[in-house]
Amino acid sequence: MGRHAPRVGLELVLSSAHVTEQRRTDQMGARADGRAVSPAASEDAPAAGAEVVLPLGRVDQTLVRGGVDGPLAGAGDSGVARERDLSTTVRRSVKAALARWVMRKRVPDAARAARAAVLREPGLRRWTTPQDEAFHTWDGHKNFSEDFTFVAVQPGLALLARIEWMPGRQSQRVWLTLLARDRVYTLPGDGQVIEPCGDGSRWRAGGLEFDCVEPHREWRLQFRGKLLVRGRDERGPRAQAETAEEGAEGSLVPCRLDLTFLGAGEPFIPGTDDHPELVARRLGEADWNLGLLRQLRRRRLRSYVQRGAMHGMIGVATRLVAVSSASLRVHAWGGRDWGASDTAFQGFFQLGPRSLWVHHASFPWVTLEGGFVDSPDEAGADEDAGGRRSCVVDIGVTRERSPGHSPLRVGLSVVSDDARVAVEATVRSAFTLEIDRRGALVAALVEVEASAGASAGWGLWVEQRRIDPRPRALTAAPRARSS
Repeated sequence: MGRHAPRVGLELVLSSAHVTEQRRTDQMGARADGRAVSPAASEDAPAAGAEVVLPLGRVDQTLVRGGVDGPLAGAGDSGVARERDLSTTVRRSVKAALARWVMRKRVPDAARAARAAVLREPGLRRWTTPQDEAFHTWDGHKNFSEDFTFVAVQPGLALLARIEWMPGRQSQRVWLTLLARDRVYTLPGDGQVIEPCGDGSRWRAGGLEFDCVEPHREWRLQFRGKLLVRGRDERGPRAQAETAEEGAEGSLVPCRLDLTFLGAGEPFIPGTDDHPELVARRLGEADWNLGLLRQLRRRRLRSYVQRGAMHGMIGVATRLVAVSSASLRVHAWGGRDWGASDTAFQGFFQLGPRSLWVHHASFPWVTLEGGFVDSPDEAGADEDAGGRRSCVVDIGVTRERSPGHSPLRVGLSVVSDDARVAVEATVRSAFTLEIDRRGALVAALVEVEASAGASAGWGLWVEQRRIDPRPRALTAAPRARSS
């Protein structure tokens, strides 16, 4: 698995960051390949207080902030400005072409075609092995960690369960969060449990236990313990209310979880399986300097994701919830820094028979993003094959939020090899926690709206931002050269 992981420092949002609001080129009327596309499902301007940031690497002449339109600074008709913009565009195009050539040399067309066949045919060889499903050997690095994460989404409910092994700190970190329409259930305190590594199994900590029944095929999840009841949008630690009635906000309620994850299709390796055109374009936008080369040479987090289905029961207080949901699992290991990227997001959506997963991480030296769209096989293939998969070619995102709160609405426009997906979602509940004083993570249950106002699907939106300021050398604007 290690030799196939991308050398580019790609970290999933569950290990990277939160992103500023952007409006992408699909709303500007053309794709990167020059073909015309239809506008987004909703052409309405953002509400007051919303912030729209332009697509990475492309420029529009109007920036919308607080509902007021105005020209971008420096977007005048100056000949010098036009020459500078043209020079920047040419440099990016040349670097993207070079990156595309390097990627083709690294993964020839024949190998790329074979990999695509592997993603379609479950009987062919894998790029991951059954041994990758187990814990890996610690490399001695202090920040090394290995985590197993499971996500499940169904109408009105989202689950996020995670166990992380941190041998350099001789401890394990556990997350278990249930997001319902009107409230959130988390582990007591700040929503996470960190406990010393015992002599027992690494698959069990804080009352949560994972069991791999069959690699790449079946996992079982169990939890026995108590969860803290929170409001629809809370952040930070919360003490238990001594006089709160069971089920009221601030109370601890018993929770029992018995679930089975069934994998569908092959694991997807971010960076390696992302669309080469999108990866090359992002590398072409980066500043090619010694800092970028040093980051590319450093050892990074290795990971893969797998889509599937989750079945079982969840008991919370006096409620018993049947689970039959879309699911996604993530397995990652290596050096982890929760402040490595400045901003990032991930989204997993079940849109009728179609599943969508996107990821984005913005580092000081490069921006990396990608994902996939899974659709049912028209020929009626076995569900275990995962249907038809197309890689994401372009991602656009807009978000509306109130100051100091989680997003209120999320808009996505995704272009893949053979599909275009527009998502307009409303956040129903969210929870924010801080991790290692380096990053802040927001997990939100979102409901996707259809054109007629009905529900078109549900999803889990996760975004993260770095909260530890970077050194001035990475944040200060470069000094202008003296003539």
